[in-house]
Amino acid sequence: MKLIFFRYELNLKGREKMNSEKLGDTLRETLSKLSKETGVELKEETLIAKPLKFDCKENCKPLSNLVTDFKSKLEAKKLSTLESASTFVTLLEKFHLATKNELLEILKNRKNNNIIPQILDLISATQTDAAFEAALEFLDFSGKNTDLPERFLLGLSVTSHPTSKMITELLNLANKKISNEKLRTTLLMTLGSVLNSFCKINDSYLDLPIVNEVVNHYSNKLNKCKKVNCKLMYLRGLKNAALPSTVPLLLEYAKKGKPFAEIALSAIKKMDPKYINEIVVSLLQELYYEIKEKQDSTVRILSAELLLSSQYNNYTIDDILLSFVKSKNPEISTYITGKINDLTSRNKTFSNILKSRKIRNYNTLSNKGDSAVVRNLLAGGTGVDIYYSMDMEMISGGLLKKSAFDVNFENEKDKLHFFSIGLFATGLGSLTGEEDSEETSAGMELTLLGVHIRPYTFFHGTGELMGHVWSGTGSEPISAIQGNLLLMDHSQKIILQNGLIVDLNVKGALSIDLSASIDISIWNRNSHSIVKNSGAFAIEGSARIDSSFIESQVGFNLGGESYIDFVTDFDFYDSPYRTCLQMSQPDLEIKYNVKESHSFQKHKWQHTSNRKYYIPGKSYSFHRKNDEYCSILLAEKY
Repeated sequence: MKLIFFRYELNLKGREKMNSEKLGDTLRETLSKLSKETGVELKEETLIAKPLKFDCKENCKPLSNLVTDFKSKLEAKKLSTLESASTFVTLLEKFHLATKNELLEILKNRKNNNIIPQILDLISATQTDAAFEAALEFLDFSGKNTDLPERFLLGLSVTSHPTSKMITELLNLANKKISNEKLRTTLLMTLGSVLNSFCKINDSYLDLPIVNEVVNHYSNKLNKCKKVNCKLMYLRGLKNAALPSTVPLLLEYAKKGKPFAEIALSAIKKMDPKYINEIVVSLLQELYYEIKEKQDSTVRILSAELLLSSQYNNYTIDDILLSFVKSKNPEISTYITGKINDLTSRNKTFSNILKSRKIRNYNTLSNKGDSAVVRNLLAGGTGVDIYYSMDMEMISGGLLKKSAFDVNFENEKDKLHFFSIGLFATGLGSLTGEEDSEETSAGMELTLLGVHIRPYTFFHGTGELMGHVWSGTGSEPISAIQGNLLLMDHSQKIILQNGLIVDLNVKGALSIDLSASIDISIWNRNSHSIVKNSGAFAIEGSARIDSSFIESQVGFNLGGESYIDFVTDFDFYDSPYRTCLQMSQPDLEIKYNVKESHSFQKHKWQHTSNRKYYIPGKSYSFHRKNDEYCSILLAEKY
């Protein structure tokens, strides 16, 4: 490919004073007079880039016909494949241009019934008022079938540039009576995430009435809620919103203990550390050190993490480390030590603190718990590295309380969260003969692109657990989340020095299918769970000259598909109980294609290059204790 450089020079030849009589009172009069005198037609022009209209060349059929052509690729069985993600990106531009009536025609067409969920994915990603109105008119949020409304809200929650009208309509929905608790939770969490995205692209969001209306809605409803689940719904919405103005309200609920404190502190954790001021630090210290009352271990851990991330960490880290000396909970000490070790590997400030002889001692840094924090490099690239981390919080006796597997894109200045899969369990101590006041439950939490999705519960209560055990329903894979989600959607026009306009477009999609199963044996006193996260991504971009006399374009597409299996084996036959976590990924093939084409008058030139990159399959490394337990459990199993 040839690189052509242009150089322009402007030289002043002379000066001439213009007769003011030639000028008119307005720009239009002046141009008219000068045009008559010079014999050259002069027109008013602007430097603002305006797109020119082009004749359609690809996918030029009406939208309804295009949907019919791509129908087989939009079916549910194609989800989490590259074919599904690529189709989503291809159709997205056409959906951008569609009217409300065109979209309603597609939604109401009975021939499209089996692909309606995927159509709703596209409509939510479109992010136009016309598409949003069409979806609201089609969907029934008050009915018994909540699958389609939830699917639409899921896609909407990860959008990048929502409009104020979308927030207003979601708020109106939230004010209506929605009897289904799961759908209402999803709606409130989506409203929070959409509000967060809206504020990111509007610097003066504090002056916008709609932002205050949503915050007041959450605040007023929280005060009126009498049941725990009702309060949790609105707190989860505030967690996705993550607005600094809600910190005082979140602190109020952080004082109320679990389960409110866990969500409230997680919401503060999503915000910039600069908002952790002295008032917040004071409460965090109160919670971590249990000054007024005993706190849940997860609440104490979150408090410690926030203290470590604050600007006051210089005098906080040594106090936290010294607290391990008298700690009666080795799991908390072990977990926080893992977090500190991870921070010291990336932050010189923490490294200097740990050089103190007072801190660097066996009784502070050596703990007997099984909890662990692991962070390793997944893949390295030019300017961006991909890291995976595994956090495991255990309770006494070797029971797994909470785990999270995170994948993040990082460079020296920034960090982008990709996804997180978490497992949680409460009240399982009663099954192993230990005292446990909490109700027995277990479930999964998922975070996509920084947005928290409604928790998925495997079972709630001993009765429901025993029902799964006797019927075997839990051992069958159940799809928790499916859909095509918007990964990126960016469009920009740049005026070059020679006057030509470059039209830049980048679009990306993520197609996922997350399923889970759990098999529990009361007789053998063990359990086996599998979380399969199947996914595919497709990214397409182009740069073309926006001109009527020359056609020049460079385009690329990038994509791949794979899955990650998250397997947990738990044995509670004998004490100490043993937990084995395994994470594996098969070989991954990434396809990268570049197409360059130029056309000027009768001359045409085109070049295409296709490449494939292979990433070998792997099993992810965790901590040493997990490896030991896996060796024992797998040896017994096989």
